[in-house]
Amino acid sequence: MVAWRRTIILLSVPLILSIPSFVRFASEVVDMAGSGCGKADAIVVITGGHGRIEQAMGLFRSGMARYLILSGGDASVGLKEIFFMEIWKGKGLPEGIILEKRSTSTFGNAIETEAIAMSLGIKSLILVTSLYHMKRALYTFRRIMPGTRICGYTVESSNFKKEWWKDRRSLYILITEFVKFQWYRLYIELSLTGTPSPDEGRGPFIPRKTGQAPG
Repeated sequence: MVAWRRTIILLSVPLILSIPSFVRFASEVVDMAGSGCGKADAIVVITGGHGRIEQAMGLFRSGMARYLILSGGDASVGLKEIFFMEIWKGKGLPEGIILEKRSTSTFGNAIETEAIAMSLGIKSLILVTSLYHMKRALYTFRRIMPGTRICGYTVESSNFKKEWWKDRRSLYILITEFVKFQWYRLYIELSLTGTPSPDEGRGPFIPRKTGQAPG
């Protein structure tokens, strides 16, 4: 019984110590709401969250950027399916929309966007994603694309409340993001120091060819 209690205490220590870090993380996430972005070379929207593509298209149609990059999503879906309502309403699709289908994660989104940016000479980005996802997304993109000016444009979604402590679903989303952020930061910083991958040894960002995420 004593050994079992000791085990519980030892396992509880990391959790208790991480609470202040989590609260600070959550506060920083909520504080990222809104956007003060000016015009940029391109808008990149990380697909998968409600309202992201619509917000990004609105920015694009208003002349905020020359290119609109849709990063991630179902590989079997094309632009006509994604913008069905736009086409149905007779708006048509402006030139400069790029559909990137290779990435399957935030890390992959950044890797594939970097390749597109290099090929088109893009030096500045407006990054569009959900509020709860922005901290991890912005960190990842800025670390992988340090020579590019990147401004975050947050999208509010119905599944996440700013008063997260009052909503169980919002709390779960933040805890998940907190864990993912720590893992991403560890992986990317190790990659930047040139730590080789167990699978390959061709440079700091091993997944560059595949756009796969660390997790």
